[in-house]
Amino acid sequence: MFEGSDRLSEGAVQLHPDLCPDVATFRVERTDERDVKPSLPGQYVTIKMKMPDGVHQPRQYSLTKADDGRHRQFAVKRVRTPGPTERCPNLLHDSVNVGDEVVLSAPFGDVVMEYTDRPVVLASAGIGITPMAGMLSHLAKAGAQRKVLFLHGRLTPHRARSDRNGSQPPRRILAFRGRP
Repeated sequence: MFEGSDRLSEGAVQLHPDLCPDVATFRVERTDERDVKPSLPGQYVTIKMKMPDGVHQPRQYSLTKADDGRHRQFAVKRVRTPGPTERCPNLLHDSVNVGDEVVLSAPFGDVVMEYTDRPVVLASAGIGITPMAGMLSHLAKAGAQRKVLFLHGRLTPHRARSDRNGSQPPRRILAFRGRP
């Protein structure tokens, strides 16, 4: 997955703010000069992390913002009780800082939102908001005028920061809160 044209190469982490207590955003800028295509709405990247025991672990993360082929942005949720295969998210939270280099794949995924004028309903819960955020970002970047209904459920009352940068918000948002 990281060989030839599928390899995004190394990139420098530019941004690492916490969106909420358990979720951090990583924005990575490519450090090579090869041409790559920007992501499609709903795609993901694979990050390859070297674990403390020396094993390289790949992990997939949905892209949360429309990119320009040079920058990729994704969100990572901390795992409270990580098992042996769930150590990568916490390693990203605890040890990757601005300026560090990471290895990412090119964007992948066939479940992408089509560019049409048809209305769209996006539904998510918890950290499942990440691919929806990427799709909404693509809609805003394209100046889409389609009707959007965005449904999101969460267990906690915490509200994540918005990263719209003046872009057009969804037409209608319904958020639901459950009991933990």
